[in-house]
Amino acid sequence: MEDPNDYDIEKDIPTIEELEKLGEVQYREVCWDLKERGTVGETALHLCLLNATSIHADLAKRLLHFYPKLVNDIYMIDEYYGESVLHMAIVNEDPAMVKVLMDSGADLNERCFGNFMSTEDQKASRSDSLDHEWVNLCPDTNYEGYVYWGEYPLSFAACLGQEESYRLMLARGADPNNQDTNGNTVLHMLVIYEKISTFDMAYEIGAELNIRNVQNLTPLTLAAKLARIQMFFHILKIEREIYWQIGKTNYNRLHGPQHPSILSYTIARYSSITCAAYPLTQIDTIDNDTGQISRNSALNLVVFGVSIESPEHLEMMDGVLVDLLNAKWNAFVKFR
Repeated sequence: MEDPNDYDIEKDIPTIEELEKLGEVQYREVCWDLKERGTVGETALHLCLLNATSIHADLAKRLLHFYPKLVNDIYMIDEYYGESVLHMAIVNEDPAMVKVLMDSGADLNERCFGNFMSTEDQKASRSDSLDHEWVNLCPDTNYEGYVYWGEYPLSFAACLGQEESYRLMLARGADPNNQDTNGNTVLHMLVIYEKISTFDMAYEIGAELNIRNVQNLTPLTLAAKLARIQMFFHILKIEREIYWQIGKTNYNRLHGPQHPSILSYTIARYSSITCAAYPLTQIDTIDNDTGQISRNSALNLVVFGVSIESPEHLEMMDGVLVDLLNAKWNAFVKFR
């Protein structure tokens, strides 16, 4: 086309009927021409966030003013596929830019699942699918990855300790219970990275503790599997039900429960006492629904997780787990 004024953009915009025929999972809207992108599928807006200077921030705002749909363009190459400028602003620890991008219509549910963001032991199993945009992965993994941060912008913010960005996105409707390709939510990711203070913040403002990932693990049982000792006992403390409490709460543990429904009790210095019960659903080896052995119970994962390569599971044989074993021994084995 010799004269740019002859170009009619209206002819190239698909109608609503045409988009509906394609189906939701079969197309993605893009703003920047794919043929005019960089070597990894980046746009000029990506480069602004990549350089992350004040001048580039101003340039990014100008670009968004003239081309607002540019905010949801992603890296198109497999190595970084799905990474949007919102992900990049979070990595840059720039909540002001996060707000600018959200005001421009950034997709809070954009998933960043490129090869670079995968766990190390799943990279070889990656395969494309004709049914959905995200890749297929082998479910067996130890969740170790240099930048495996849970795909969603909210999970990125949680893993990187960006509380202000986290709260900004949550206020705009981001869901902390969204699950990535491994089925991990925000709380699962915080267990993997052992961020207790961020875990408390996320839990207090809406993240759920009972969601299971692809390996059928909740945040509690994931902590047991990965031997995240402090996180494991911290989640137990969150889930316990306190029956009564007297005096101060500077705790020292005593031995063994006196009632089978109470898994543990503690006593503090200066005679302060707390009596608390812990739910057995995720802890005991017996599945409450089937009555069969639960391979994904916390007790089973801790006991069978002990090895020469993973001695840290031994340190988890304390507190509630020991009390549970003693209670089961006294109730079912001792007098046989």
